[in-house]
Amino acid sequence: MKKVETGSRVKVNFDDGSIEDFQIVYPSDANILEGKVSNSSPIGKEILGKQQGKTISFLNSNQTRIKCKIVSVE
Repeated sequence: MKKVETGSRVKVNFDDGSIEDFQIVYPSDANILEGKVSNSSPIGKEILGKQQGKTISFLNSNQTRIKCKIVSVE
């Protein structure tokens, strides 16, 4: 299975049932409106190196713990 790396397009399913699709990029290319998440962001740091099917958790900017499952990695 492919691991998440910078440049990967990832689909995740959050605990609240929402599904998000985004690309992991370098900080200078990050733009949430374009679905580009920095590899140095909380979710970016946690998801790098993980594979489809893995569940991750991270603290968002409000210091709330967020959990999600990696649905796909392209």
